[in-house]
Amino acid sequence: MVGFLRAQPTEARARIAAAVDDRPRTKTVIARGDQPLTLIGPTLEVGALAPDVTLVLADQTPLRLADLRGQLVVLSVVPSIDTRVCESQTHHVSDAIPQLPAGAVVITVSRDLPFAQERFAEEAMTKT
Repeated sequence: MVGFLRAQPTEARARIAAAVDDRPRTKTVIARGDQPLTLIGPTLEVGALAPDVTLVLADQTPLRLADLRGQLVVLSVVPSIDTRVCESQTHHVSDAIPQLPAGAVVITVSRDLPFAQERFAEEAMTKT
């Protein structure tokens, strides 16, 4: 992302920065220890409709969240499954699946490449 911004003309960088500066900021949702962290952009309340986004599954097929409307969907979003905290979160969510209602859809979203996601899933299956 930094490389992308540096490659933009000065005027374009200014427009991008202004767009970011105009987004809402929230410091009451998450913290690291007792230090609040800033979320930039709109937040969703629990139970609110998620925006219609398209995710790319590990097998490279697209999945539109709108196609899951009417179902209970749990989205667990992590930056990378290859970090201890994100791996722990992913396993905690997975361990909770038996307590969810039948038919619930659980999706972990990460920025990892498909081969890393597949490797993670395969390693998780061999540990159980």
